[in-house]
Amino acid sequence: MAARSPPDSSYQTLYGQDHSASKMSLWTSYRALSTRTRMLIGGGIMTYAVAGMFLSDKAEQFFGFEPTDQDRKRLQDSIPKIHAVDREK
Repeated sequence: MAARSPPDSSYQTLYGQDHSASKMSLWTSYRALSTRTRMLIGGGIMTYAVAGMFLSDKAEQFFGFEPTDQDRKRLQDSIPKIHAVDREK
């Protein structure tokens, strides 16, 4: 079976309008996918995020970006303190 040649450029600009898929918004293109494909894309993104959360500590150690005790103290000092104040009646 012979391979089909791609349509010529006049096909895309029929009557002066561009009918290519690039005019669709990202959301419209996503919604045009099948439900199974959208679920696989969502699952892949979630898997990538979870893997990043678990591997980030190992990457910090590998590249030498572990926080020092001084860094931890500066972080604790920068956290706002909340004090309860009794109201007078």
